[in-house]
Amino acid sequence: MKTIKIATRGSPLALWQSHHVRELLLLENPHLKIELVTITTSGDKFLGRLSSIGGKGLFVKEIEECLLAQKADLAVHSMKDLPYAEPRGLEIASILKREDPGDTLVTLHGKKISDLPFGASVGTSSVRRRAQLLATRPDLNCKEIRGNVGTRLSKLKGNEFSALILATAGLKRLGLMKQEYFQFSKKIMLPAAGQGAIGIQVRSDNDDIRNLVSGLACSKTTASVKAERKMVQVLGGDCGSPIAGFAAPSGDKLELNGMVSDLKGEKVLRTVCSGDVTAPEELGERVARSLMMSGAGSILNTINY
Repeated sequence: MKTIKIATRGSPLALWQSHHVRELLLLENPHLKIELVTITTSGDKFLGRLSSIGGKGLFVKEIEECLLAQKADLAVHSMKDLPYAEPRGLEIASILKREDPGDTLVTLHGKKISDLPFGASVGTSSVRRRAQLLATRPDLNCKEIRGNVGTRLSKLKGNEFSALILATAGLKRLGLMKQEYFQFSKKIMLPAAGQGAIGIQVRSDNDDIRNLVSGLACSKTTASVKAERKMVQVLGGDCGSPIAGFAAPSGDKLELNGMVSDLKGEKVLRTVCSGDVTAPEELGERVARSLMMSGAGSILNTINY
């Protein structure tokens, strides 16, 4: 029997996600042989500012090349890190049920955002998080931080930062979430498109693997992520843009909240629309057009990363 190979990054969170997919597949198909192929990507090697050399797409480039070269059968990604233009010959065959999509303020003593002292340093490499944080607390000093979750937490413990902003999903998956951490409401901090969702990428011509992983898909999460990603794509944004989007299904309807901001959080545009859950991309396009009519285009065009 052929061994099925899963391409993945080597970070603890990426490995957790890939092992999770492996376990789900084995639960339904205990006869399978599945192994992980760990890949060090350009994004893992580069420790500077990602936007200066191509953004978060650098975390998937070598993984997709491995998949196209048939050195792996499928790849596991965080949907928020995937570029919006998919390489020819590859497709997302399954999006799993979403974990908490929100963001968390991590401090050593369980402080809320209002408790942080004037000018406190907050570690985040996300322009989306920085813009929304500054919209609420313009006095705070947002500083660039790179590395996996463990590395970032160690920098906090070493007093390099007063606080960090991390994805709630990553903290929960790694067992690092603490009750005293402050979870942002979506009114203050709207998530990135696809945040908290895991996607499985396959070669378009590999029907067997596509059929194998399609059973892991969550229809509600899939609709939500499609709407969010379409909104960002129509806006001309990418993983490194100050754009946020979160969609939530309710019955046969899907509600999408969208946000565009300048880098300082001085100009923040928000809109919300609802539509048919079976047409998520139409909803994403509608929210994007609404934001554009409110001035999102001029904001995004003047941003100097």
